[in-house]
Amino acid sequence: MQKVGLAWLICMSTLAHLLPCQGLFRRSGASTDHDSSMTTRIFFALLAVSLVFAGTACRSHKKGKMSNTPVAEMEAGFKQRWVDKRSAELAAFGVAADAAREQAAREFRTQFEYISSQK
Repeated sequence: MQKVGLAWLICMSTLAHLLPCQGLFRRSGASTDHDSSMTTRIFFALLAVSLVFAGTACRSHKKGKMSNTPVAEMEAGFKQRWVDKRSAELAAFGVAADAAREQAAREFRTQFEYISSQK
């Protein structure tokens, strides 16, 4: 998308700089057929170049579904860290390690029920 925007900006700014200058170089009484045909040619040439860039940029993007793997990995990592921390807190209060881990897992499920890694 950035390539398309840049190509379009370059083409349109070039065209904008060329169009106002035409009136400065006309001689009085000179025919404007040549000037208007030149403007038309420049405009369509720049339009063609911008369309080529647009087509190239559109084809360069890969089509496909986004993977949920990074999100699932992040959620699983969060769950692991949270349960480990809570288990350590419970163990510090004198709860057995297995019981502390089970209780921490239960608390995680109730507190973070919206996290998809639990399903």
